[in-house]
Amino acid sequence: MAHSSLLSVVHDVLEQSTPIQATEPAHPLSTAYNTVAAQLGAILNTTHHLNHALNQLNSDLPLGENATKLVALMKEHTALTSSVNQSATASLSLSSLVQESHRAIYPDTSPPDPAKIAEWGRNLGMEAFVDGSTTVLAGKVLVLDIDLNDHVAVKTSFANNNNHTGNASAAPELDAFLAREVTRWIHAARCAAGIDMVSGHLKEDPAIEAARHSRAIQQHFRYLMMLDGLAAAENEKGLRWFTEPTVISDHIRKQVSTYACSFLRLALPLTSDAQSSPQTQTLDKLLTQHALPLPFLVTPSLSFLVWLSPRAYLQIFRSSPSSKQPSIWNIDVPIAHLKTSLQDIPEDVTIATLKLVPSTDVTSPAIDS
Repeated sequence: MAHSSLLSVVHDVLEQSTPIQATEPAHPLSTAYNTVAAQLGAILNTTHHLNHALNQLNSDLPLGENATKLVALMKEHTALTSSVNQSATASLSLSSLVQESHRAIYPDTSPPDPAKIAEWGRNLGMEAFVDGSTTVLAGKVLVLDIDLNDHVAVKTSFANNNNHTGNASAAPELDAFLAREVTRWIHAARCAAGIDMVSGHLKEDPAIEAARHSRAIQQHFRYLMMLDGLAAAENEKGLRWFTEPTVISDHIRKQVSTYACSFLRLALPLTSDAQSSPQTQTLDKLLTQHALPLPFLVTPSLSFLVWLSPRAYLQIFRSSPSSKQPSIWNIDVPIAHLKTSLQDIPEDVTIATLKLVPSTDVTSPAIDS
């Protein structure tokens, strides 16, 4: 049985493994522990085979004058192996550059236009119609009405939703998310085209910001089209793919509220406060107890606000609008303002996002949805 050379095994380890700092060894409970252990085992096994082969070669086959020729052949083989490994590394590096997340961003100075949104939709396989300032994008199930007149307005509807009637949106939180993303693109595009003055909200060249936001919107459309295909396969039950982020968030909120009320009744059984609704809680204190679910925050999915620095909390709290309307989470920062503010402070916040991935990217052969 032929074994890999030590050079090839070491190259594979360096190519596939994530660099591990000496001060941060792989923990036995870490998901990367098995991979690291297997790679180190491959190096040890290959070293053992090479050592055994060299010992046999030295003891059983006295080379004499042929030793020089054998060493030269081994050096030539090592050089060829190294060349093959370097070519493979270069090919992988070039292929990674063409992936969506590594593509270069080129400045975009064109003004915002509904036809652009229609073009993005058509490129992803959506039906697209433009009527003045309104663009209609339609998949098999999902239908998006995007109006760019004055204020951006997005309305979501579903082609197989027989129970939904009237002009109300079928997914208001998805509407708000897409409207927020499109608004950011329009603002950057108008500044890049010289229509509006550059404001302090833009952190870099407006043309780069516009290109970045347009790419993000196309990624959102691509994700929604993946959900659209899953929804079409389940008929009306497939609408859950678009509404589950909100449903899961509401379920978590109800569970947390029930636990908080039960705790108050046990801690304060003789006071009237135990029978009343929970008091408004500060956001920073809430995050010390559990993560805050925020549907449609950075993607058309469910995200969790895990950590917020004190500086970021004060910044968000002080910029919050004065509103007496109760928050669904009974916190001191309105959820809508929190979602908008989190886009501008990526360094002082930790957000975990749950996303659906294609089955080809999952190692398990079968997935029970």
